[in-house]
Amino acid sequence: MSGFPAHEIDTLVRRAEAEYREMPGLSLTPQQAQRMLGINRVACREVLTELTYHGFLRRTSRGTYVRAQAG
Repeated sequence: MSGFPAHEIDTLVRRAEAEYREMPGLSLTPQQAQRMLGINRVACREVLTELTYHGFLRRTSRGTYVRAQAG
C-alpha cells in the first residue's frame, strides 16, 4: 500500500499525465518520476502502473516510461 488515499493517487495520475502532455518526448525512470512527483516508491509504481494500464504510457526496453503513441 502506498499510504496515499485513492483520491490522492487519482490526483497524482492526473498530474503525471499533465507533465507528459506538457513535455513531449519526456522519458523517465521510476526513480525520476518519483522525484518529479515528490512521492514514495510504492505510490509512484501505482501511478505508473495506472497510466500504463490505460495506455497513456508505455515502458521502454530501457525501463523508462514514455507517452504511448496513438494509433
